Amino acid sequence: MMLSELIVYLTAGHPNKEEFLKFAREISRTVDAMEIGIRPRIAKYDGPVIRRSYLVAGGYTRKELIAMASGLSSYMVALTYLDDLIDDELRLMKSSGYSAVLIPDLLIDYPERLAETAQLVSSSGLKNALFVTPFTPDSYIDAASRLADAFLYLGIRPSTGIPTPVDVGKVVKRIRERHRGKLVVGFGLNESEIKVALSSGADGIAVGSSIVSALEKDREKALELVKRLREVVDSV
Repeated sequence: MMLSELIVYLTAGHPNKEEFLKFAREISRTVDAMEIGIRPRIAKYDGPVIRRSYLVAGGYTRKELIAMASGLSSYMVALTYLDDLIDDELRLMKSSGYSAVLIPDLLIDYPERLAETAQLVSSSGLKNALFVTPFTPDSYIDAASRLADAFLYLGIRPSTGIPTPVDVGKVVKRIRERHRGKLVVGFGLNESEIKVALSSGADGIAVGSSIVSALEKDREKALELVKRLREVVDSV
């Protein structure tokens, strides 16, 4: 039986360049992948913790933030909004060691651009991690499923890190029925919801706000949290 995957989100340059790189290296053997947030102009679907972390990274250009992860050995997924993305940034992501790109606003705000954007990402040598929500129409999920050669990312809530009532198992099962590839679930999951999501068909879990918040205060506690999440994921 394949073990479930743990993906940890970090904001590039947060809480500063040195701590970002040190923490990323320290957790590289504990996590299966890292999702690296590149500061956007407008953080449309990020919660308060991630938005605050972007402010810390405000002293760098987007190109500097992308290149900051060069040399990390982990499987890296760049998180960027389509509003901010330009062609040469994709090439820089590839040369900086990223393997895939996650664009949260693509299917929400620009579904008509799905195919062309996925092709643009692929032509840059990167894979597509496509983002869907519980409110994404089935036809869009089916289209994304065909193009998601990295994974399909299910954002279980409207925004990162903000707990709102949701039937995690029901939503995961609905997406699982339509997607045969890798399915990753995130957005405000607690430990019990992580177990429900994995038991309901998810292949992996993405955790962000709790890690970013812990890293702001105490790196050792953030490391302990990653290890705890690893244990939870592996226990299912």
